[in-house]
Amino acid sequence: MEDSNLFHILKTLSSDEMKDFGRFVDSPFHNRRREVTDFFDLVKKYHPDFINRNLTDEKLFGKLYPGKKYDDRVVRRISSFLMKVLENYLAYSRFKNDKYKFNKTLLEEIGSRNLPGIYERKLKSLMKDFSEFVPPSEEYFLKRYYIIEDKINNYLYKKRDIGLIKDLEDHSLNLVEFLLVLMFQNKYNLYLYEVEFQADYSSSVFNSLFEQIDPVKLINLLKEKDSENYPYVAIYYYELMSILNPEDESNISNFKKLLNEHIESFDWLEKRNFYYILVSACTLMLEKGAMKYKSELLDAYEKMLDHGIYSDYEGGHFSAKLFRNIVAAASLAEEYDWLERFIDKYSCELSESERNNIFNLSMALLNFARGEYGKTLESIMNINIELVQFKIDVRYLTVKTFYELNYYEQLLSSIDAFRHFLYSDKFISERVADVYTNFCNLAGRLAKMKYDDNTDNLPIIIKEIEQLENKATSEWLMKKAKELVK
Repeated sequence: MEDSNLFHILKTLSSDEMKDFGRFVDSPFHNRRREVTDFFDLVKKYHPDFINRNLTDEKLFGKLYPGKKYDDRVVRRISSFLMKVLENYLAYSRFKNDKYKFNKTLLEEIGSRNLPGIYERKLKSLMKDFSEFVPPSEEYFLKRYYIIEDKINNYLYKKRDIGLIKDLEDHSLNLVEFLLVLMFQNKYNLYLYEVEFQADYSSSVFNSLFEQIDPVKLINLLKEKDSENYPYVAIYYYELMSILNPEDESNISNFKKLLNEHIESFDWLEKRNFYYILVSACTLMLEKGAMKYKSELLDAYEKMLDHGIYSDYEGGHFSAKLFRNIVAAASLAEEYDWLERFIDKYSCELSESERNNIFNLSMALLNFARGEYGKTLESIMNINIELVQFKIDVRYLTVKTFYELNYYEQLLSSIDAFRHFLYSDKFISERVADVYTNFCNLAGRLAKMKYDDNTDNLPIIIKEIEQLENKATSEWLMKKAKELVK
């Protein structure tokens, strides 16, 4: 019984929801079976864990039907009835808390009962409630579309009216705005799968349609026709183009401008998604060698901190991955004092299980950036490599630190261990493995030149470094190569 779907769902209810559900079960409108009410009264005392030796089919049956012979079909039937009431409760709760759906459904029902006066009053109230933007964008425009549709139906239902002309135009406009937001979002999702899984959507119906439209023309027309709602569509276009075409820096600039001006209009999750994509766009530009984006990247992270969007879900611990990325960005921008303040202020907001490892990794990155290689090695030694999720970071930093300290034998050993790790861990993509394998090979060759004091092949290595696509690893390699120039 403890493993039934009924109890899996009941476990998710809060104490207040359990009380609310109890009233729902007691209501003859929702439940007319007394045995279901009695059954719930028996099991509710075991909330939230529902783990107890008395929580068995036999014992529950005995309490419901004292003196009767046990019949497992009866318990299964009652449990099934309670499950149905629970499903109705969940659906009702969601519906009741959605102001739009509740009032929209009520409006439709009033209309079906041929009550035009009440219908018009309810329609005006609904239009007023959703006259201003409420995120997410696609839902807002779709809601506006259907509200105006109701208004149009009301006009047609009563009589022809001059106001219908404007409403028909707005009706169509909201539909286009809804579709544009959805298309920009979908195009971004397809791009992600093309990159991560090498999916080919080139011949898809969606891409064929997308290629037929002129989004720039539509966005500019929208700015003219609906300037109030323009930002809530345009931001998705420039978000998309910041990733698809970051070389046109106006895309990132426009995206950032819209984000800064309208960020408070969006909910927490959407804010988080927008800034993650801005960070990705800045990172792409850095990988292509546009070093001015060092400060742009750090600025994006600072905005995330200002808005409190640094966890994986609202109210959660500081994301370990984001923490690590902010440390790396600040190191890259050479903002060491800022970085030290950041580590000191926010490391306590990491989850307890990750805190020590991420703190030591952060201090290792900071000390390395400051050229304090001995301290870097001390911090690395305090990291539990088996537990830390950034194993590549630790190994990458270890190789660079041994190089800087001229620990040649330890360097060769760490390079060998790094290579083995890259191709033995099944979760590392081939692209990432290739990036760091190239780094290991070049770092090893530079170290041998340094150790042997023989730079005859240095021009060849410098040329290979210049050809590396990933500028994040090539920058340090090039710096070390140029130090060997005599």
